[in-house]
Amino acid sequence: MSVASNAHVSGETGTLVVPVHSAYERQLLREHLGRSTGRFSTLTLGAHGTRWIITRHNPSGLPCEACQRSIGRLSCSRADATGATCIDCALQTANNATTTKENSDE
Repeated sequence: MSVASNAHVSGETGTLVVPVHSAYERQLLREHLGRSTGRFSTLTLGAHGTRWIITRHNPSGLPCEACQRSIGRLSCSRADATGATCIDCALQTANNATTTKENSDE
């Protein structure tokens, strides 16, 4: 398994490294992030060479910058960008940008 197929989730209590190459593994990660963002003030996600800041909020109609769908409860932002991206787009590799978005309202 390559490093590119792993995600690094960092919070106040440490770092979790998990594989994200299958749809099932990405779903488990989304669920973990959904639960964890309610307990910690800041979570960061390192995936596919990009570091994201993860926040949880009430669902809104804000569109994801990458896919234009509603962001849902979890939004990802980079320190160098002003807009937000949905968790599904943050977990996609650059060459897999057309993957069907799964339920991201966790």
